[in-house]
Amino acid sequence: MIYLRVPATSANLGPGFDAFGIALELYNDFIIREKGGRAFPSGFSLLPSRNLAATAAAYLAEKVKQPLPEIEIGIRARIPRARGLGSSAALTVAGLKAADLLLQTHMADEQLIAMASVLEGHPDNAAPAILGGFVISAKEDGRVQSLRSIPPKPLDIIVGVPDFELKTSRSREALPSKVSLQDAAFNISRAGLLAAALITGQYELLKTSMQDRLHQPYRRPLVTGLQAVMTAVLEHGALGTCLSGSGPTVLVFCREDADELQSIIKETWYAAGITARTYHLRIAEEGVREIAY
Repeated sequence: MIYLRVPATSANLGPGFDAFGIALELYNDFIIREKGGRAFPSGFSLLPSRNLAATAAAYLAEKVKQPLPEIEIGIRARIPRARGLGSSAALTVAGLKAADLLLQTHMADEQLIAMASVLEGHPDNAAPAILGGFVISAKEDGRVQSLRSIPPKPLDIIVGVPDFELKTSRSREALPSKVSLQDAAFNISRAGLLAAALITGQYELLKTSMQDRLHQPYRRPLVTGLQAVMTAVLEHGALGTCLSGSGPTVLVFCREDADELQSIIKETWYAAGITARTYHLRIAEEGVREIAY
């Protein structure tokens, strides 16, 4: 039996469309075992036989040409589903890591990231779910290169999660097939500045560097109250803010004013007719890991 813990992730991260991601201290736990065992512990529920984790486990087994025993997977889910916090990536990563441990294939992190990226379609959620921290990823010729870093100073994070789902497929459909040279240049400059700000701890640069023209403007109509929430938190001292993943969750970087900003998020969305939950988090320094059971 294998017990895994996988962090939530926030992808795209402002201007870092399909490239930047961070792991968050909000976790799904998984128990993977051969079929026929006793009931799962309290708090865990059995996933249906067809699920993303099982698909990922079977994918790895096929790649290494080893038979995978019949397994069943229990989950203790804390990551909200279809909210832009990497719930599907957590399932995929859990399945890959479980198969790696069951089959003793000793996959390197970069191999797991490459497989997860094939299954997920892009690496910006998968890489931080495996590595932890702040991760920049790029794909080339079927390979994924990822660079992980841990910001040198503490950084508080609020995620505001509205009470409606937004499927990634629908959010993707809102994006244009082409963007202007001006918008591309705008994002390149902000992406470089954001990476530098997080790597060096110069958080005063976050407000400017979190700006985006490649995906957030096109997804804004899909998220009621999005612009109002982002404007309100910046007016009340947030360091920076963005849509988390493909939405509808909003991510906010902040200092000591986390409690006030959580209230602002809830109140602003409530004024738009939306109920929202908030989580006060930090960047998770570790990705997927096996824990004692």
